Amino acid sequence: MAIKETADRGTIGKKAMRAIGKHFDRVSAVTLVRLGAHLAFFALVLFPGILGVNTPRWVAWLCAAAIYILGTIPLRFWAKEKMRRLFYSHHASNRKNYPYEKWVKTGLLRYGRGLLWGIPFLAGFFYFVIGYSVLDAKTYEAPIHWLAMLLEGKAPTATGTGNVTLAMILIVCLMAFFACLFAYGWWRDLPVGYLPVQSIGTWKSFRWAKRIRKSNENEMRGHAAVNMLLTLPALIGFGAVAVLYVREKIDFSLPMQIVLNRVKNLLNNPLPTAQILQLIAVFVILYLPFCVLRKMRNAALIGKLMREQTGRHHREGEKETEREDGGHAAG
Repeated sequence: MAIKETADRGTIGKKAMRAIGKHFDRVSAVTLVRLGAHLAFFALVLFPGILGVNTPRWVAWLCAAAIYILGTIPLRFWAKEKMRRLFYSHHASNRKNYPYEKWVKTGLLRYGRGLLWGIPFLAGFFYFVIGYSVLDAKTYEAPIHWLAMLLEGKAPTATGTGNVTLAMILIVCLMAFFACLFAYGWWRDLPVGYLPVQSIGTWKSFRWAKRIRKSNENEMRGHAAVNMLLTLPALIGFGAVAVLYVREKIDFSLPMQIVLNRVKNLLNNPLPTAQILQLIAVFVILYLPFCVLRKMRNAALIGKLMREQTGRHHREGEKETEREDGGHAAG
């Protein structure tokens, strides 16, 4: 028996836009729930004092991690399930209760698999970006000088300097490569978040995701490229706010060491209210609408690929049945 679904008309982007317009109330409700869950997490990360005046930062981070694992992860699955059902509802469970434990388990496994690809990038980011504001100059610059000496074919020493410029260029190139590796590792399991985990289970969801990706890799890569373009307006907006703020506070005609010290001071001080309001404006105007569109595009694509995958299995099953019937008749 063939599976009846809505006709697959138009491009993924057009279908996503039509779904947003037709189900604006449902999409808005799902978006607000997801936004609230993420805000609760980031509020504790950025403002640990919410828990108390003298709350240690590690306590705030621990509470934020608990909120993300127990609240944000399952809500992400719930939201993506709601979005995907707008395009494809086969395999959707009719049970009223939601598979909270499966969502948490699948989410942790999905994050773990993605973060494994990101270990080199995250290590470099925490050392060279976060470490810049917390480490002393000698400790921070030690690996840079070590690499600089190594590039010149000299044995690294505590007092050597080497070609620091070349070392910095290499570090930037490596960070860019590791960032691409991280993005690829995260992209590989993209379909998992939109699959009906409650119906097919955790491990089968990852097998489905792998099968969908391998069967439609070119289409998924093109889709990912479009989604990356949709993030550019927000990135440009956030970057513009940061650049204007830094240029206002720092005179770059000063010696480099003074400039670096002033940048370090800026990182250690909270942002003024004006810059916070500018960032909020960029988030609301340039990030949020495109984020909703990206998520709806993902749901539309995965719904389409699931429909094709299920239809392919159905046709293969019919052919297998026909071969078996033919064999019985010949016998």
